[in-house]
Amino acid sequence: MIEQRTSVTKSSGISLTKDLEQEWEPLVARRDRTRRYVNALRIRVLNLATEPALQEQCRLKKCAEKELRSVRTQYAEALYDSQYYRRFIEVRCRATRDPSLAKEIESRLKRRKARLRYLERNADTPDAETAQGDSEMLHATIQRERDLIWVYTTPISKLEERRQLDEERCAQKLHELEIAIRAQEEKLARLETEYRTLRQRVKDDLTEAEKEFSEAHRAILEWACRDAKRLHWLLEREPHCRAEALGQYQHAHPEEKLSDLIPQENVSPLLVSPPSSARRKRSKKRRMTPADIEGHAVREPDAPWRFVLVDASLTHERMLDGLPESVDDLRALLRKDRHPDADPNLIAETLARVTRLSKQERQLLKRLVGVEPKGWKIVRAGDYRLFLDIDETQRRIRFLVRPRREAYTKRHWQ
Repeated sequence: MIEQRTSVTKSSGISLTKDLEQEWEPLVARRDRTRRYVNALRIRVLNLATEPALQEQCRLKKCAEKELRSVRTQYAEALYDSQYYRRFIEVRCRATRDPSLAKEIESRLKRRKARLRYLERNADTPDAETAQGDSEMLHATIQRERDLIWVYTTPISKLEERRQLDEERCAQKLHELEIAIRAQEEKLARLETEYRTLRQRVKDDLTEAEKEFSEAHRAILEWACRDAKRLHWLLEREPHCRAEALGQYQHAHPEEKLSDLIPQENVSPLLVSPPSSARRKRSKKRRMTPADIEGHAVREPDAPWRFVLVDASLTHERMLDGLPESVDDLRALLRKDRHPDADPNLIAETLARVTRLSKQERQLLKRLVGVEPKGWKIVRAGDYRLFLDIDETQRRIRFLVRPRREAYTKRHWQ
């Protein structure tokens, strides 16, 4: 009878283990599959620059940027060429009214004619070693010199006719170049959008994969939190999930004690209270008696700040009753110190802002270093600087007013 009962218990335990294994394997397979996919996507995100599609987009972007720069350069050159004859006409017209300019144009014309004769003589007797490219460059230079001489010697009326024809031709060319620039800009914007879309697509895939991995991990924990047997199964196979699984199980089954379900060595120290001997002992402080409370001094409210204006020699001090009530007195003192342009209202407002700061914030104000008065704080007040000696205990501020251009020079303290 006992043997029969033992065999039944073993068979039921084997069947239970097989059932748990059948439930466990699909959950773990899904999690491991998503984990591998997430790792692959993370590596891909880190190496996006080596993606073939992105490399092709980068190449197309660089080509488009190069073409755009080339078209813009052509546009600038065409715009300059369209004003070619207009500039010469303006110079010729000014030369009719300015004899010195006319004389200078005449000397330029002589030099260009002499240069043209020299170039033509070299072109008529070419050297045997002259290359084909050098010969073409020489003929282009000769043609340019002839054009310049023609511009200087041709009547202005003919230059006007040539200018109109040239500007019409250049206007057509400029219009075509503007269309080409817009087309290149649209192409570059499209390539940039495609490039960003490809990058974002990979990142979106990674985000979705991470969400799927979190859901697969959450499904494993939910499965383990159904009962104690599944929890034991998880803790045996996934020890790194112990703290998270025990926390969720305790939240799902608050009536059960983890110490009854799991051996003490398997329970996370975060979920089990330490023994009383290991707890921190509270410091025994004597409670205040009514006599202590009656004799305890009540803290009075903070006294108002006092302000003292100091002269440049740091020897004469003038107390102000309070700001902004003493703005008129401050104005008179500033005039006496030869600072009539200083705004007393702005200075009073700046000092009030300093008093509204906390003690720690006032300690962080910039200090004078290397010049007198050393250690005083510095604040701005328009075109002037205020140097402050702040006494936190007495709640008193001694301040000195100086123009910004003279505030940091040593000669004012000598």
